[in-house]
Amino acid sequence: MTSHSEWGFETTASEVADTFAEGIRGRTILITGVSLGGLGGTTAKALAAHAPRLLILTGRSRDKVDAVIHEIQHNHPRINCRFLQIDLSSQSSVQKAAAEILSYDDVDGIDLLINNAGVMDVQERTLSSEGIELQFATNHIGHFLLTNLIMPKLISAAAQTPRNQHSANVRIINVSSSAHVFSPIRFSDHTFSKPVEAIPEDEWPDFDRLRAVNGMPDDSSPYIPFAAYGQSKTANLLFSLSLTSRLASRYNITSFALHPGSIPTELQRNSDQEKLAESRRRFRSTKRKNLEQGSSTTLVAALDPGLLAGNVDEGSGLYLDDCQIGNQADWAKDPRAAERLWQLSEKLVGQTFDS
Repeated sequence: MTSHSEWGFETTASEVADTFAEGIRGRTILITGVSLGGLGGTTAKALAAHAPRLLILTGRSRDKVDAVIHEIQHNHPRINCRFLQIDLSSQSSVQKAAAEILSYDDVDGIDLLINNAGVMDVQERTLSSEGIELQFATNHIGHFLLTNLIMPKLISAAAQTPRNQHSANVRIINVSSSAHVFSPIRFSDHTFSKPVEAIPEDEWPDFDRLRAVNGMPDDSSPYIPFAAYGQSKTANLLFSLSLTSRLASRYNITSFALHPGSIPTELQRNSDQEKLAESRRRFRSTKRKNLEQGSSTTLVAALDPGLLAGNVDEGSGLYLDDCQIGNQADWAKDPRAAERLWQLSEKLVGQTFDS
């Protein structure tokens, strides 16, 4: 359970950071996908107010990240920020960035890794340079590779943290989405190259939900943009399950995934805006969060000492929504699916990882 049952939709990132300031002070934190108009930048600014040792802020565009760093250093001149360029859709870019992180002689360990970057609802089927569907490549595979490559820094930080000092334990946070309910992992066709009737039925997306929120997808179409997004968000949840299963008892490193809410950000730049507005009317709520509200659940996942490792055998307790423990789809909490995804991910990056 969380420490503050009264928190919810309206809670802000600044409120969470103020409450758990001791869990920020003196720590080294890495955030992917940082910009002023997004959750990554807002998360970074909330953390910067409480004297972290170092903020490593990543993105594809130096200008976008530098705008966040400039604002942080204007408001908090003593905060040390470091830009790191990374394109999570490119494994060579991830490998280069990870090598740079591992080379930091002044960084003994990384206390918090917030895998925030992502793309959404890419309208045309697009493959990465490695031949992976772009949303799966960016939202999951890039973070899978980065996290595992910099694992020595995470383990080093954990080794310096007493186990009874739970408020400062090392965590890996994966920003997922309620959109995970739209699709399980298509293990037989993760690139969406086959019509749905050609894959096992237990890998089919939830067409009823897709129709409700995104119009009427063609059931026989090989590529369904929001189903592909849903697959990548299911992967974020299963990745947290695998990480906690592998790391919690051995190193006292835990991982949580979360739904930040519906927030107007650059993430939606590929989406049909009329369809988005209609989907909000037809599914859940038209109410949207601002950036401060949208970043609050990330910080609860990262900082709340009331959160334990969850039940990895059942996949429960690892997913947050509106600053509280949430309920994910069955396919997003299945330990067997999590292990299959880990093996698929290792195959796609051409490396095995024994954490």
